[in-house]
Amino acid sequence: MTRMPIAARDTMSMTARTMNMTARTIDPMRQNPITSIVAGIRDLQAGLSPAGGAVRDAGRREVDALVATGLYSLAPRR
Repeated sequence: MTRMPIAARDTMSMTARTMNMTARTIDPMRQNPITSIVAGIRDLQAGLSPAGGAVRDAGRREVDALVATGLYSLAPRR
């Protein structure tokens, strides 16, 4: 039985780790968390019933009204 030199084993393990990391990041949805979140929201909204859509639209109108009055801000707090 032939033993592999330590340097060769380390190179193989690093290559395996690098390949594994590359395989995990191929999905473009995972590269950008905002894109991933928006896609998830769209998936959830696609299955809304008409009543659920009406509730969502009413909520959006309320937020728009609060933003217009200045009582609510969409800017992140510092």
